[in-house]
Amino acid sequence: MWRSLLESLWRDPEETLTIALQTIIPVVTLSVSIWGAFTFWTTTFGSPALALGVMLALESIALIGFVLHVADLAPRHPFRALRHTLPLLPAAPLVHPVHDVLIASPIIADFATAVRWTLDTTAWVAAGLLTATAVGIAWVAWETFGDTLRNRQAWVLARIDRERTREMQRIRVDQARARAELDVREAQVAAVREATRRQLEAERRELENMIPVMQASLAAAVQRQEAVRHALQELNSDVESGLPAPAPPPPAPPPVGKGSAPAQAPLEVRLAYAAFLITQGHGMRAAAQGAGLAPSTLGDRLRASNRDAARLYQQVRAALPADAAALLDELITARAGR
Repeated sequence: MWRSLLESLWRDPEETLTIALQTIIPVVTLSVSIWGAFTFWTTTFGSPALALGVMLALESIALIGFVLHVADLAPRHPFRALRHTLPLLPAAPLVHPVHDVLIASPIIADFATAVRWTLDTTAWVAAGLLTATAVGIAWVAWETFGDTLRNRQAWVLARIDRERTREMQRIRVDQARARAELDVREAQVAAVREATRRQLEAERRELENMIPVMQASLAAAVQRQEAVRHALQELNSDVESGLPAPAPPPPAPPPVGKGSAPAQAPLEVRLAYAAFLITQGHGMRAAAQGAGLAPSTLGDRLRASNRDAARLYQQVRAALPADAAALLDELITARAGR
């Protein structure tokens, strides 16, 4: 029994600490009781050895009953019931030493004067009250201490309950950490998705702005193709007739006169139209004249765009409102259809 008790205490430090704290009050009350009983019996018999023998004879029975109860031995033995008297046996002997101590106290003397009792009576009453209080505390402490030592299965259940509580707390912490990590990952995915969407929107707008330029370039290429085909036909016909073939005329951009930007058109529309004309092969002055702009104004904007007319056209067109962009498209379409 004692071996299993020690093993349980060794495996469970928390229960060991609980047992140690519960031992304090029984040990203190037992020490006071032993002092009182030894002093009383020594005064009574005049011999410390005889006093010790009487104490062993009286209190050993109660102590044996306490050990039998804790070890769960001899369930029907009568000594087991006497364990309850372990804190009560030193009560009567304890009153006498406490009386001898209190009768010399000035506080007891003042109290006796206040209540108009004799000093001896006041000391006996105070000693009785203190002894009863100590015995009551000792009795509760010894009963609790005995039940704690005896109910070893309760230790195991309490330890299991503590471990279960800690495991549940650890699981809740892991779940909270997993939820936080999931929230962070979802936020990161949402941020990447939003950035990708913005990038695609910007690319779509850029392609939409490039479509009119590409359409105008395609129309100019078709015209150039027709001119080259016509020149080849004339060259082939001249070769067949034996006449020297005339040199093909150099490609020239269509005149700017028709399809010019109206003077009341917004400045940005005229600037975008001038940049478009430059991309079609017109010079800066001709493009400025066709768009109704001062050559210096067009030259400044071209220098700001590193003399890249296509880039200037895309930048200006992207900043136009819907009605201005529609007017620009009409000008480009009118010129391409001439």
